[in-house]
Amino acid sequence: MKTLLRTVTLLALFFLINQASAQTYFFSVESAEYEPIQGGQALVDDVWDDPDLSIPIGFSFELFSRTIQDLSLRSNFNIITLSENSISNTYSLLLLFGADLVDRGLGDSIHLSPITRKLEGNVGSRVMTVEWENAGFFGELLSNGTTNDFVNFQMKLYEASGDIVYHFGPSSVTMPGLAYSGQAVSKTIGSSR
Repeated sequence: MKTLLRTVTLLALFFLINQASAQTYFFSVESAEYEPIQGGQALVDDVWDDPDLSIPIGFSFELFSRTIQDLSLRSNFNIITLSENSISNTYSLLLLFGADLVDRGLGDSIHLSPITRKLEGNVGSRVMTVEWENAGFFGELLSNGTTNDFVNFQMKLYEASGDIVYHFGPSSVTMPGLAYSGQAVSKTIGSSR
């Protein structure tokens, strides 16, 4: 069911991209030391799988010609809704991550994978960071009952430049077929968790 939902969501996203207003973004790759968040605000306080979160940015952020104040992480966990306009029924979307992530302690009901938010800097040059620490992969958990593979990453929004930065830290993905394709389709169609 999650695979079907993900497929429909991605098809809708591609359709909406053609309808999107123009705003230029450039992609670049850099190498820098990964620094985990120190302090910050915990966004989850228990084991999680597909949390439904509203994350305050802490400043006005423009994306696709819209000014937003919050990020909305819907329960499909792959896409952040940056803004929505209920009048025109349009959305600004950002693909968060290409895999279905879970708390690595989900199978044992032990919280092992914090999601944290931190706002730093002075007015005009603030940076809001959301960090997924030690997140596991749902496909591995579903197929093998384990969460040995993990990822650490941050998404940063920069007030002054409008930049969106993804920063990846220590990770281990030994079974990419399970991690990034979710799980075998034949195991999930028509099933529910």
